[in-house]
Amino acid sequence: MGRIKRFIIFLSFVIAYFYFILLVATFLAAYGSETKQVIVDINSFGEANFEYILFTILVAITTVGFYYFFEWLDERLQ
Repeated sequence: MGRIKRFIIFLSFVIAYFYFILLVATFLAAYGSETKQVIVDINSFGEANFEYILFTILVAITTVGFYYFFEWLDERLQ
């Protein structure tokens, strides 16, 4: 497996981990409040368009990375 594929696999796991951390942090913020809810303002500074593009790219990288990982895993198990 090439270095670029290994890097993409690593990057996809890092991205997925940070998605998980974001999800848990949002849940804990809501759970820790009296009303058990939280309001997420996604455009406080006009950043929503950039984040949309960024998340689209990150989801694509994560998908490709997981594909490479499972391809590598399949080769190792055969």
